[in-house]
Amino acid sequence: MAAAALPIVALGMQVAGTVAGGIAENKQQRAAARVDDENARLTVLQGEQEALDTRREERSMAGDMIAAMAGSGTMLDGSNADLITQSAYQRELEIYNIRRQRTSQARNLQQSAKDKRRAGRNALIGAGFSAVSTALGGIADIRAGRLMAAQGARERGATLTGSIKLPSRSSAATGAPAPYQLGYNGVMSRTPR
Repeated sequence: MAAAALPIVALGMQVAGTVAGGIAENKQQRAAARVDDENARLTVLQGEQEALDTRREERSMAGDMIAAMAGSGTMLDGSNADLITQSAYQRELEIYNIRRQRTSQARNLQQSAKDKRRAGRNALIGAGFSAVSTALGGIADIRAGRLMAAQGARERGATLTGSIKLPSRSSAATGAPAPYQLGYNGVMSRTPR
């Protein structure tokens, strides 16, 4: 009985290994996706920090320019005002580009995280299908093996229990020895006269 259970146990272990591999792959992909999500969040924060630093630098530079103009005795009108306005405009474009670049990087990381989660789901689904396929194939192999063993047993039984035809006269009635004798190995042999 224990020998009959071994193929089933082995099949169960193989199916369990396939499912466990799919679960492990799913967990690994989900962990990588969480890392990408966090990196996307940090990229957006880094972009905002860079934009804030750029704005502070622009305001400091504008204040320095105004102080320098006031120190030289020039008025804050005309080309001087245009210079400060143009500098502020350039810094705003720089801030926009920083935010756009960091947002784009964050979007790429979020897409990567989404792809990794999808790959994890696909690994899990693939492991499920593979486990079912392995189980069905294993069950079919076990059944075929049992059928072949049963067929072999029937064939062996048929050769051992085959019908033996004896002469119509019995040796007991005539007193003569039987013309055929069953040997020790189950083979019929003719008795010498």
